[in-house]
Amino acid sequence: MRTMREIFEGHSARSMQCIFALIETTVSKKIGDDKYKFKGKTGRWRTVNGNELFFPDDGSTPMGMPPEMKQGTQKGGKLSARKSVKWKKPNLADEADEYLENGPTKRYFKKHGIVMKSAAEVEKFLSKGKMQAVTQADLQDADNVTNNDKDFESELKDPEYAKSFKSMQKALDKGGLELPTPIFVRFGKKLYCFAGNRRTNLAARNKVPLKAWVVDAEKKD
Repeated sequence: MRTMREIFEGHSARSMQCIFALIETTVSKKIGDDKYKFKGKTGRWRTVNGNELFFPDDGSTPMGMPPEMKQGTQKGGKLSARKSVKWKKPNLADEADEYLENGPTKRYFKKHGIVMKSAAEVEKFLSKGKMQAVTQADLQDADNVTNNDKDFESELKDPEYAKSFKSMQKALDKGGLELPTPIFVRFGKKLYCFAGNRRTNLAARNKVPLKAWVVDAEKKD
């Protein structure tokens, strides 16, 4: 096997600079706790539908080249497991009570001219939605969702709420799990969390890409 000196012998200084620049931009380098540098950007690797994607911190488009991890990213000779959630379409018929038994949600919808009186009506309304990515930027101005740690910690004071969340977190810590997406309703430019606050926070806390069933309230049947 040739040594590094033999491999690069005869290359000019300029050529060497280009070679090392290429290595630096195509190899994923760990620079912190779950933080990497890849192609000149810092961010995190996440597994989405079985594919390794690099999510830059600047919010730009994820990059899909599988990471060639340096030895420093390994633990015990093995790459550390990556957390992932496989999102699936929620059972819309099961979500009717999120409206029918929820006074604040009914009042919020009524302010926007929407009144539903039966589970069938709610299911029909929700069926207008589609599954799509929801970013942290989308959630910044969303209603009925705790999108910061302080508010969510308050929610976790409820024993049953906390038990459910910890169960999901435990499964995710083992590598991944399958969950129905949260449901959001879009009123103009603002999102309203109809169901799935825990799932939304699970994704946010673990830097897992979030998908949701998003219903456009203004869309006609």
